[in-house]
Amino acid sequence: MKISLIVPVYNAGSYIGAFLESVTAQTLDGIQVILVDDRGSDDSINIARKYIREHPSEKEFIILDAGTNRGPGGARNLGIEKAAGEYLVFADSDDLLEPEYCEALYTAAKKHDADIVCCDARYGDKILSNRAVHTGILEKKSRKKTLAGFVTYLWTYAFRREFILENGIRFPLQRSAEDSCFVTCSWLSARSSAYIERPLYRYIPRDTSVSRVKERARWKNRIKSFCKVKEYAKEKNIYRQYRCAIDRLCFKKGTLLAIKDYLTNL
Repeated sequence: MKISLIVPVYNAGSYIGAFLESVTAQTLDGIQVILVDDRGSDDSINIARKYIREHPSEKEFIILDAGTNRGPGGARNLGIEKAAGEYLVFADSDDLLEPEYCEALYTAAKKHDADIVCCDARYGDKILSNRAVHTGILEKKSRKKTLAGFVTYLWTYAFRREFILENGIRFPLQRSAEDSCFVTCSWLSARSSAYIERPLYRYIPRDTSVSRVKERARWKNRIKSFCKVKEYAKEKNIYRQYRCAIDRLCFKKGTLLAIKDYLTNL
């Protein structure tokens, strides 16, 4: 398998059909699609099963039952355990993929022998870019520059699976900034990376998305997620080397946004 596409499925019944159409339209061969049933309150996973039965595809579909609602991080971790692809890609079941999404990510990853590769995304008429991402070997200077300017946008990334497993990188179970923690830890350990300046993912915000639903504990969870970034850096003995970059990032994306979350959810 070239790519394992890991997709938490939670209350996406109105959108998952269109999402799966964009998945089956992918131009790359060798895609494993892992749908993780995160036990929402609607019929999303049964809609997905019906679609898969009625639309034969060369893509390999696997449906996993999370058993209970684990949240996005827990669901993605379950998908990582079952993934067989050379690269891991994470998508949301209420968004859309451009047909070349997987192929472009995989081609760039192989061309640059990258542990991490990312692309741009489309958000209505806006382009969500990530120009701070370095293409090539990550030396100290280029890593610091990337850490200072990258944007998480998890669904625009592909990660070499072997790299993720070897470095023990997983999503924290906190339901806030779990994607930021995963991506940041990946940037701290990656040997090489690549950037595709093309919008290959269509992000569609929903009023019911986790990031938009009020949650009083979100600010605490955000801080916990970024504490795990520091823990990871210390475990890997790289905290001292990148201390200023890590502390600045955790303050900006952790503490300041936690304060915003706290005030928003009063």
